[in-house]
Amino acid sequence: MDSNTITNPTGGMVKSAKLSHLTNEQLLRQMELDRAEEHVSPYIVDMTKQLPDEQPIISVDGSCICSRGNISAICGEAKSKKTFLCTAIVAALIDHQERQHFGIESNMCKVLWIDTEQSRAHIQRVLWRINNICGLPHNTPHPKVKLLALREEPPSKRLNLLQCAIEYYQPRLVV
Repeated sequence: MDSNTITNPTGGMVKSAKLSHLTNEQLLRQMELDRAEEHVSPYIVDMTKQLPDEQPIISVDGSCICSRGNISAICGEAKSKKTFLCTAIVAALIDHQERQHFGIESNMCKVLWIDTEQSRAHIQRVLWRINNICGLPHNTPHPKVKLLALREEPPSKRLNLLQCAIEYYQPRLVV
């Protein structure tokens, strides 16, 4: 080590820090930047490494639109049929007859649907629609779908219930 570099508390070298030109405040700032780099560097995407292909959960006509480990959003104005779209997607995804609906390929994965806005009666209609698309009777619980009605619960309890349900049911898709 020469007289123009210093060692930060984590053992890293501050790059070309000329001690005679840096104030104590500048030295501390450089050390903070070096620590930040150490924390961030494991998350930098390395373009030289071959990464595994995505694991599609929802595919439409062979194109992945939702993959394992990712967060996807369906956005729209109030009453624009977002829930209906999600219902159709889930039903097509879990159809036990493995037919294609709406170009969506069935993969029979477990689905956990968390609703924090609608009444239980509206949520029950969601399940009826899923069963109808899958060719099941309305009063038959679908073995691949669990739907939780959490509207009455405060947000802090909803989060706990969501985490518990994900751990217990181990779904591949959460709506």
